Amino acid sequence: MNYSGPTNPDTNTASERIAMLRPLLIFLVMTTHIQGNLYRPDLKDLTLNAANFLHAALSGVIAVSALPLLPIISGYLALATLRKYNYRHIVRNKAIRLLLPMLFWNLLLGLYIYHQQASGHPIRPDLQLHPASIDWLLGLLALFKLPMNPPLYFLRELMLCFVLLPLLAAAARRWYTAIPLLMLLAWMAANRVHLYFFLRIDIYGFFLLGLCLALHQQALGPLARWLARPLNQWLCYSGFILCVTLLTLYAFLPSHKHFFLAMKISTLLSPLVFWLLSAHLRGWLKQLLLWLSPASFTLFLAHVPLQTLTYNLWTGLSNHNPLQQGYLYYWLFTLTASCLAAVLLTRTWHRLRKGTPHARH
Repeated sequence: MNYSGPTNPDTNTASERIAMLRPLLIFLVMTTHIQGNLYRPDLKDLTLNAANFLHAALSGVIAVSALPLLPIISGYLALATLRKYNYRHIVRNKAIRLLLPMLFWNLLLGLYIYHQQASGHPIRPDLQLHPASIDWLLGLLALFKLPMNPPLYFLRELMLCFVLLPLLAAAARRWYTAIPLLMLLAWMAANRVHLYFFLRIDIYGFFLLGLCLALHQQALGPLARWLARPLNQWLCYSGFILCVTLLTLYAFLPSHKHFFLAMKISTLLSPLVFWLLSAHLRGWLKQLLLWLSPASFTLFLAHVPLQTLTYNLWTGLSNHNPLQQGYLYYWLFTLTASCLAAVLLTRTWHRLRKGTPHARH
C-alpha cells in the first residue's frame, strides 16, 4: 500500500499510518547496522552511563523491536493481494520486486567484500569471496548464510512468506490452526531453531500474525475498542517504556544470560505500540515521514553500502576514527546522508523508468 494523496492534519488514515511507519521502522533498523552500534549490548563490555544507556536503548532494544511490524504489515496487506491475484502472479511479482533488488545490492556489496579480502582485510570471515568459492552463490541468495548485504536476509524470508502464502492463509483462517502454529514459531524463534534453512523464523510468525489480523477483524473488535481509549493507550506506552528501560539496564548487569529471550518477548508489545503512535503523528514530522516514505525500500536496500561509504568519507576527511572521537556527529551525519541519498536514488530511478519506452506505453 503506497500513499501519495493529500493528508488530513486532524486524522491519520490506515494508508498514511503505514506510509509513515515504513521510513520510521527502517530508520530504526539502520541504527543496528551503523558502525559503533550497540546492537546486542549484552555481548559487549559496557560501562553504565547516560550516553551508553541511551545508545543501547535505541539500537539494542527499541530498534530491534521495530523489525516485527514490517512483516506484520506485509502479512496484513497480503490477504488483499491473495484475493485479487492468482498464486503464480503473486510469486512472479514478488520475485521481481524482492529477489532482483536483493541480488543487485548483494552483488554490489559482494564486489566490495571481494576487494577488501583481496587486499588482506579480514572482512566478513563467514563468506569466502576471495579466492572465489561457493560462498558467492550462497551469499547472493542468502542460502544457509547471511547475504553479502546482511540486512537483505529479510527480503529472502519475505519472499518465502509469499511462496508459502496459500498455506499460511489457510492456517490463519481458523484459530485452532493459527494459534498452535504461532506458538510453535514463537518457541522456535526464542530457542533459535531455524531448521538449517530459515535465517529468521520469527518473520514467518509475524507475517502469519498479520494474516490473522486481516482475517479476524470482526472478532478483534472488542480489543480494538479497548485500545481506542486514551487511558489504555497510555498504559501500553508506559508498559513499553518500562520494558525498554528494564531490558536496557539488564544488559549492563554482570550476568544477563537471558537477555536474548527477554528481547524476543519484548517484540510482542512493540508492534502494537508503534501502530498506536502512528495515529498521533502530526505536523512537520508527519510530512517528513510521508516525504521519505517512497524512498523507504531504497533506503533499506542501500543503507549498509551508504553507511560504509560515509564511514570511509568521514575518516578520510577528518583523519580520525569517528568511533573514538565525535561519534554523535558522525552518527547524525551518516543517518542523514543515507536518507538523502536514498531519496535521490529513488527519484532518479523513477525518472529513468518514466523515460523508457516500456514505461511510456
